[in-house]
Amino acid sequence: MPTYTRCTVAELRDVCTQRNLECDGLTKREMVALLMEYDSQIIDTVANPDGEDVASDGQFSETGDEVDGRSHDNDSVITGPSPDVAGRQESESVIQLRLRLALIQEERRSREEERLAREREWEIEQERMAMHISDSTATPRPGSGPDLKEIKSLLPTMQDSDILSFFMAFERVLESNDVDKTLWAKLLPGQLSAKGMKTFARLTLAETRDYESIKRAILASFKLDATAYLRMFRSFRGL
Repeated sequence: MPTYTRCTVAELRDVCTQRNLECDGLTKREMVALLMEYDSQIIDTVANPDGEDVASDGQFSETGDEVDGRSHDNDSVITGPSPDVAGRQESESVIQLRLRLALIQEERRSREEERLAREREWEIEQERMAMHISDSTATPRPGSGPDLKEIKSLLPTMQDSDILSFFMAFERVLESNDVDKTLWAKLLPGQLSAKGMKTFARLTLAETRDYESIKRAILASFKLDATAYLRMFRSFRGL
């Protein structure tokens, strides 16, 4: 019988493959036991193909007693399994090894499926967290319905006696609430005084869409241009 203990694991797997023996998941010691069991079966089959006992003179007898090369019953022929059939029969130990191998493979498959399921759950959780962070950090769309109403309630109303203070307060509120400047022109008309609305009505459609154009026109109507600012500055210095 060959000595398998000196073979490497790769060599043992090759031998098992040549003999159509399943060896996946087996250790070296288990593969050696499997091959030795297989060889033992082959040797037993070749040495005693009919399943008879060997007599002391080399002749075979069904009962194990020595006979003159014949069976006790000349009319009955004792036949055993052929070498090919006997070679395919598995011992109890080989069956146990096969069952153990199948169990190992099933456990590996279960662990792999469980690992893939956990990875998928983690990916889904990461996607949910990313979506939550994106929603929480997203800048609200300027001029959206609820925010626009809330901001309009904070805006000052223009008084003809103090136009500069009105524009300063109006712009400060919009800037502090991060309102896009393209929307300032839409919020301004509702806060103007009667005189300011008259000036606004005389503007062209293009001018009414530009906050700076509306502001310059209203300041000019109240004679608060650059010359007026210079005059006010000089008056303050004289105080």
